[in-house]
Amino acid sequence: EDAYIPELTEELENLLVDVSPQVAIVKYSLDMAKTSKEIADNSALPSLNLTGSYGIEGFGANLQDSFDILTDNKYRNFMIGVNFSWAFPNRAGSGETKSKEEEYKKALEQYEFLKNQTKIMIRNSYRTLLSARNRYEMAKEARQLTEKRMQLQKKNFSQGRISLRELIMTQADYNQARIKEVTSYVDYIKAVSQWNKISGKYDSYFNEYIMGKE
Repeated sequence: EDAYIPELTEELENLLVDVSPQVAIVKYSLDMAKTSKEIADNSALPSLNLTGSYGIEGFGANLQDSFDILTDNKYRNFMIGVNFSWAFPNRAGSGETKSKEEEYKKALEQYEFLKNQTKIMIRNSYRTLLSARNRYEMAKEARQLTEKRMQLQKKNFSQGRISLRELIMTQADYNQARIKEVTSYVDYIKAVSQWNKISGKYDSYFNEYIMGKE
């Protein structure tokens, strides 16, 4: 009758969302779209190469002459060059870059939408589970109370303290309480089954999370 129901923390909720097969598939598509976009963006970037040289005109044959020329700050040559290249994009190239950008935006929107929908489903299932458990526990407690009352009324009837009609009414209340308990128990089992469809599929992730909290 008992099922372990963990606290649905933000960490556990995000974990269940991330390991959802639907979300994982869309996340893979998003990563692929992002990679394609980055490749298209990088191919459109310009290249820049910086070159430079420094020299001294009239560099002497002996060390002293060379040193004098250097310290006199004369005949210096300084050259710097920049090689700048830009591949002018054609219409097809520009269209591909824009297309990859649109594909990435669309994949991102789908990913965020599915994450939100999955999170809503998890929260609804969790709330349903808690409500079903509470209703079952209340129904079970009510059945136990009516059962005790019925036993007491049977004793009272055997001693002539109550009429047969009163005993029959007590038995009817007990039967009604049993029906409510069984009905609420079935609803509880359904809620547990629905929750297990979300968390039970991911036992390795779920158990790892629970063990980390112990």
